[in-house]
Amino acid sequence: MKNKIYIIKTTFNDIKDVNKLQNILLEKNLASCIQINQIKSAYIWEGKICNEDEIQLSIKTNKKNAKKIESIILDTHPYEIPQILILKSKASKSYLKWHKNELRD
Repeated sequence: MKNKIYIIKTTFNDIKDVNKLQNILLEKNLASCIQINQIKSAYIWEGKICNEDEIQLSIKTNKKNAKKIESIILDTHPYEIPQILILKSKASKSYLKWHKNELRD
């Protein structure tokens, strides 16, 4: 599975929290790229339907760093139960080469 990119998806409601996490991950070379998107989320929380504006992060990393990133998210996230989805994905050879060069081993 060395040729896989791991994509971690999480959401926040405040850009300050997004910036804090992105800076931690990029400064430590735990992520090669973080995409940030404004989204609308609909979900059930404590028996009620909620509709919220959120900020979604797609964090590109490797298997080893995915566990570290999950831990950092859990330690720093303001939500009681943050969304943390870890997906394996294939990538083009050129993107994969760049990605690997940007990460800490």
